[in-house]
Amino acid sequence: MGGGVYLWPGWWCAANGEWYVRRLTFVVLFIMSMQVCAQDWEMDIGAGALNYQGELRAQRFTSKGMRPAFSAGIGRWVGEWNSVFVHFSSGTLTGRDSDNPNYVTRRRNLDFETLVHEFNMGFRQFLHPDPDGCWSPYVNVGMALFWVNPYTRDQLGMKHSLYDLSLEGQGLPQFPTLKVPSPINLSMPVGAGLAFRLTESLRLDIEMMARKTFTDQIDGVGGYYPPMESLKAMRGSIAVDLSYRSDELVGEDPVFPLEGTLRGNPKTKDWYYGLMLRFVWHRMNYRYSYPPKRKLFKPKGWPYRL
Repeated sequence: MGGGVYLWPGWWCAANGEWYVRRLTFVVLFIMSMQVCAQDWEMDIGAGALNYQGELRAQRFTSKGMRPAFSAGIGRWVGEWNSVFVHFSSGTLTGRDSDNPNYVTRRRNLDFETLVHEFNMGFRQFLHPDPDGCWSPYVNVGMALFWVNPYTRDQLGMKHSLYDLSLEGQGLPQFPTLKVPSPINLSMPVGAGLAFRLTESLRLDIEMMARKTFTDQIDGVGGYYPPMESLKAMRGSIAVDLSYRSDELVGEDPVFPLEGTLRGNPKTKDWYYGLMLRFVWHRMNYRYSYPPKRKLFKPKGWPYRL
């Protein structure tokens, strides 16, 4: 999957749910890496790009708004053509109404950005049309935990966390059933790709991936406008300003919408997807050979003899 490990010093110092996701991933990958000496284990590192689909980006599978992502993981063969894996990935998701083609949506004038960190466990099936070839298509499925904390910037450029501002009434006393969104959520990863054997111990995977999530709050938009006075009393005027931003556009209505006016679409869930290129290292094992004979880069000893 798409995403990657932070390389800057702040990676290990995080708050709230991000702390647990990072440490859990570190412990699992560390324990599993101790087993890489076994011939049926492999490890990988990759880079690519992520994108988001939801209220602030209605287009499906577009390159607009894509951001870099990185990943690292461990895998193990469990059959001749299949394997299981654990990946940690990290990247950025972003969206803005100004990119939407629909005028009604565009005039809402909302935007967000967030880091996304994902811990993914999955199953991969290789589909070998030519067992003597140097490449193979594959598909994979799994389950994942991911962490997000969307934010936006006000007109002065100051950053504000959307979950802290109750922009749709979450956490306000008069809406006891509206809970503040959790930064940690579940997703269902699916992917398909092509794997190329480069040398005896190195291959390249090119993968398209998608994540069906079970939350509509990756972008902080998914419900209704709360009462302006209640929002201002509990979260301040900045929450009112960032909940409704049409007034920042010339010629648009400056009046805050009435309570209950639709702000997002509560019937849909957010997605994210992307493209990932991974280099996978493994020890040679002809029981789990993949593909068994030919390589793109012919190492010493070519041609191989059966």
